[in-house]
Amino acid sequence: MTNPARNHDGQRPSSTRYVVLHEHTLGYLSGSMVGVLRSSILRGAPYTLEPGVVPLPRDPAAIRDATLKDFEDFRVAVPPDFGNAEAGCAAHEIQPGT
Repeated sequence: MTNPARNHDGQRPSSTRYVVLHEHTLGYLSGSMVGVLRSSILRGAPYTLEPGVVPLPRDPAAIRDATLKDFEDFRVAVPPDFGNAEAGCAAHEIQPGT
C-alpha cells in the first residue's frame, strides 16, 4: 500500500500542511486523515507514539497549524518543505542564536 501523503516519487508534495491535533500530536494533513509525525501520551494522546494516520477531528478548534516551536517541542526535524507550506501554515525563519 502506498502512502497517500507522498507523490509518485515517494516525496511529500510541497503543499503539505503541518498541524497540531489537540495539542498532543504533530502531523500533516492527508485528505480526511492526519499523518502522525509524533504524539505525546504525556500531553494526552490516546494512541501510540509510532507514526501512522488518525482521522481528522470533527471539531475545527481541535486542530491548528504547526509552528517551528512545535517541531522543537515534539523533537521532530523540520521538514524541508515546511517553509513552502500552503497559506495559513505558520512558517517562521529560524533566527541564529535563539
